[in-house]
Amino acid sequence: MKLTFFGHSCTLLDFGSTKILFDPFISGNELASNVDIDSIEANYILVSHGHEDHILDVERIAKRTGAKIIAPYETCIWFAQKGLDGHGLLSFLSLLPAIAKHAYLTNESLSALAAA
Repeated sequence: MKLTFFGHSCTLLDFGSTKILFDPFISGNELASNVDIDSIEANYILVSHGHEDHILDVERIAKRTGAKIIAPYETCIWFAQKGLDGHGLLSFLSLLPAIAKHAYLTNESLSALAAA
């Protein structure tokens, strides 16, 4: 697994064939000014909430990569109105089973994430 921190709350978890991007705020983020946003690959984009400093680049990356957006229900509906694929959550913590299923994490890996 490779972890890339782009600043603010934007992080990429790379499991090889599965890439999970958290809260993509790159184009407006001074800490990520040297990052080529069009080089970031993602299978899933996880959004914690709908503030601009967590969603600014979701649409651009999702349209280019076809990534599924996992976000709070209302935020997911907003992205769906833009034609993007997503899965709405009632609670951000309910994403752990989705990660386990789709990223093929082991129970030990999930326990380590929960303990961190």
